[in-house]
Order: sequence, then structure tokens, then C-alpha cells
Amino acid sequence: MALLRTLAVPALGLFRRALSTGIKREVISTAKAPAAIGPYSQAVKVNNLLFVSGQIPIDPKTGEFASNEIEGQTKMVFENMKAIVEAGGGTMKDVVKCTVLLADMGDFAKVNEIYASYFTEPYPARAAFAVKTLPKGALVEMSVSQRCHDAVEEGSMSAVSLRSAAGVRIRRGFEALTATGTVSSDRALNMILSYWVSVVAPYVCVAAL
Repeated sequence: MALLRTLAVPALGLFRRALSTGIKREVISTAKAPAAIGPYSQAVKVNNLLFVSGQIPIDPKTGEFASNEIEGQTKMVFENMKAIVEAGGGTMKDVVKCTVLLADMGDFAKVNEIYASYFTEPYPARAAFAVKTLPKGALVEMSVSQRCHDAVEEGSMSAVSLRSAAGVRIRRGFEALTATGTVSSDRALNMILSYWVSVVAPYVCVAAL
């Protein structure tokens, strides 16, 4: 009963607070990159992840291609992506995945040289493909995914803080069970771990969804 009194009610509280973190979805937009001209957003931020739509080499100031050459188009694509990433609260160092689409794989070496100037080690994961055509006849298109470093909002609990709170409850349960001397330390530990795995852990894991 000591274990139930110590853990059961607090577990419900942890579950409710985990649910309160929810999923925060936010559309990111900036005038420093080409405006979305279809049923899509420049980027969408979901909690601490940013997903940037594919960018082609349109200069946002003119609405036209920045260049007809692969080098100029590649630089414009990166500047557009960089502007959106920064609008989302991050930098290119936060990018974890980049997808490159090329109209001609023969341009890969030139693109890769410019690519290397925008990223530093540890480099993001990457996939590169040659495709038949790109929007507006562009020579290159890219998209990135980024991990943001937002602080936890006041009143919400991160998975780490939830685990810490659960750990305190487990320690208190152990102390309550062994205080009277009627339950051995090994038995108390087994009881608590069993309760944690079957009841408390699933609630805490909700925060990581």
C-alpha cells in the first residue's frame, strides 16, 4: 500500500502533465525567401523540429532565377534555405538532413563544392538525386530538416523532467517500503521496478511523442 500511495496518484499527475506538452505546430514564413505559391508553406515547425520545403534558385527580390549557371543557382538555393532556417530560430549548423535534387548529375561536383561552404562538421545526413525536370526549369532544388534549440515552455514538462520527477517518486516508494523493516530491500526494489515498467513508464513516454 505504501508503494501505491507513493506512486499511483503522482503517476496520474505525470501522465496529465505529459499530455499537456502536446504537439506544437507552427508555419514559418519570411520575405527573405521566395513566397509559397501553392498549397504548401515555406517551412513547418513541429515542436523542436523544422521542415523546410524544397527551394529553387528564385531571388525573392526579383521573383526570377538568380542565375542561369549551376553555381549561381546553388548559392541562391542555399541563401533561401538559410533565410527560412533563421526565421525558424536556428542556423545552418542545426540542419540534420539535406535533400538535393539535380536536373543533371554531372553538376554534382560543382554543387558539392558550394554545399561544403555552408555546412561544417558534423555534416548533416544527405540524399542526392538526378530528376527529369524541376519546377520552372531550375537546375537544382534542395530541402532541409533542422533540430531547433527552443527552451521548454513554462508550465510544460520535457521527457527529462518527467523522468526526474518519476525517479523521485520511485526513491520515496523504496524508502517507504523499507522503513518498517517488513520488506527487504531486494523485494522492495523488485516491486517498484515492476510497477514502473507496467504503470508509470508508459505515462512518462508520452512526453517523448
